[in-house]
Amino acid sequence: MSLETPVQVANALARRGYNADPEAVTLIAAADDTASALERSLETVPDGAVKLTADHVRTTLEATEGTETADPEASDRSRDTPELNPTASTGDTAGKSPHGVDAAPV
Repeated sequence: MSLETPVQVANALARRGYNADPEAVTLIAAADDTASALERSLETVPDGAVKLTADHVRTTLEATEGTETADPEASDRSRDTPELNPTASTGDTAGKSPHGVDAAPV
């Protein structure tokens, strides 16, 4: 679902059990990636809060502006390297057994 209007943002928040200041809804709706802005705002909302404030949304959006990479595919590639993320079916790719055997069975 596209979250392009403040009404759609407010409805998405309500479905998740949140209310928001009108300015907070407007800030989320005006973001380049509205769905991502909504998710980031909800991920960082203080425990027990049921209402998003404009200050919270503004702080969250400003904090994440500097953390986005210029080439998102480059960061995806770095996470997909087999050395860092072995698959569950084969485990660690080191090949050494702690029991003195040259290669551990797969």
